[in-house]
Amino acid sequence: MSQSNINLIVEKILNRLGKTNIISLGDSHSYFYKNIDKIEIKWIGPALAYNINKDVSSNNTKSKILDILDQNDPSKTAIILSLGEIDLRVHVIKRVEIENISIEESSIRVAGKYIEMIEYIIRRGYKVLINGPHASGSVYDPVFPTYGSMENRNIATLAFNSHLEKYCETKKIPFISLSDLVIDPNTYQTNLDFILDGCHLNAAPELQEICLSRFLSKLEIYNPEL
Repeated sequence: MSQSNINLIVEKILNRLGKTNIISLGDSHSYFYKNIDKIEIKWIGPALAYNINKDVSSNNTKSKILDILDQNDPSKTAIILSLGEIDLRVHVIKRVEIENISIEESSIRVAGKYIEMIEYIIRRGYKVLINGPHASGSVYDPVFPTYGSMENRNIATLAFNSHLEKYCETKKIPFISLSDLVIDPNTYQTNLDFILDGCHLNAAPELQEICLSRFLSKLEIYNPEL
């Protein structure tokens, strides 16, 4: 695994998309794609996918996204979106208990809000790639609060990703996640060897290369003639 391999994959992705650069946009998980040529990080703060379409929210998520869209050229720029992990870590299980609904239903509600913004960005002319949440960490920290058990948070993560991926497949939008590597399918525990600080996926070149290769594979499936 080398930086040159990563840069080559990015070039192939850009060629498939017909773009010159990529913006990694979202919450702090957008930093996973740091230090990669032709990928620029645009962190919009602790953004909630559930609130993404609200004109007024505590993080002003919608206005931040619209500003970034306005400042860039969709004929040149593609966007990797990374959102949803904060919802899954804190709010989804809370809504399960408050509203007496299933984890799947609570997760799908959040995914539905996220999809509305994805569709808006596409209507603006941008090519979008979706970086799905990978897993929920275990270390309690006031900076990265959690709610509910790790098992339930990871069940929510898998339900959220499943709904989002099905939508993306119908629209031929590349969706990737490392949930299959990071979450044990039997116990729903997170393999903390992949986690940097109890919350974020380690942005090691090896993992960056896996994610970018998965994006490229999806693009090759959706556009086999290129």
